[in-house]
Amino acid sequence: MFESQLFRILSRTKMNYTRSRLFAALFALALASALVPAAPPAAAMQPLGYQLSAKQFSALADDAAAAPVNPAGLIGLGHRGILLHLSAASLPGAHGAEERLFTYAEPDTGLGAGALTLRLSPEATEFLYTVARMVGPATAAGANLKYRSAPLGSWWAVDFGLQHAFGRYATVGAAIRSALSSTGKIPGGGSTDPLAPALQAGLALGDRNRFFLAADYVTEDVNTANEASSAHFAAGASLGGVLVWGGQRAQLPSWERVDIAGVEVRFGSLQLDVTVFDITGSNRTVSIGIAYFF
Repeated sequence: MFESQLFRILSRTKMNYTRSRLFAALFALALASALVPAAPPAAAMQPLGYQLSAKQFSALADDAAAAPVNPAGLIGLGHRGILLHLSAASLPGAHGAEERLFTYAEPDTGLGAGALTLRLSPEATEFLYTVARMVGPATAAGANLKYRSAPLGSWWAVDFGLQHAFGRYATVGAAIRSALSSTGKIPGGGSTDPLAPALQAGLALGDRNRFFLAADYVTEDVNTANEASSAHFAAGASLGGVLVWGGQRAQLPSWERVDIAGVEVRFGSLQLDVTVFDITGSNRTVSIGIAYFF
């Protein structure tokens, strides 16, 4: 009797503690949003692309930055984490961050992993609430509930993601972003079309903490896949605790390619990611990410 009461008290305390952390994180995200200058008008929000880290692949994502790529990957998180990513153009005359990503994530403690994410870009502001859990011995599923606000409208939408491991050295992943979407609400009244569903699917080979090969197919609108799709490839290896990786993104069907390279360094509870997108091209972008796990 006493043990069951004690168990209920401890469970309630743990739940309240977790809830308070999530509310605190939500407040921090809202405050960060208020402190960031308003984005200029634009038609739509572009994808995050491959400017954040080596793990921006549907089958490879397994950390606090997984939510925008494949929410199922959040299940790989081993500790609570706070993540900040800034992505900015590095060409002469460019200034200011183009992408800002703030995330607070918690690992699976029995009910699944969860995260809150605030994403800011020149096109829009996006909030995501992510949940992920194992649905089989080697299969994880996840979902994002997101709210997107842009000068031309605002939407509610849901993303879905899956990851399945074939042993230790092969994983497949797939995510459908905006699989469900409301119609957009236009400022001042009226409505616009729902967000177009986007597909990202791929394969990763290797021990992701030591070496990996990864490939993804991405289309930002499944209704016009022939006009808005791309293929992504990357390979990386860990050398003395430092992950060095490189890859390419090819626009389809032209196969016009851009080069990408990056490095990931872990210092105890801190992790630093530096990525350069379009290394030799005219749209060079540098992304710096800092994560703290506790």
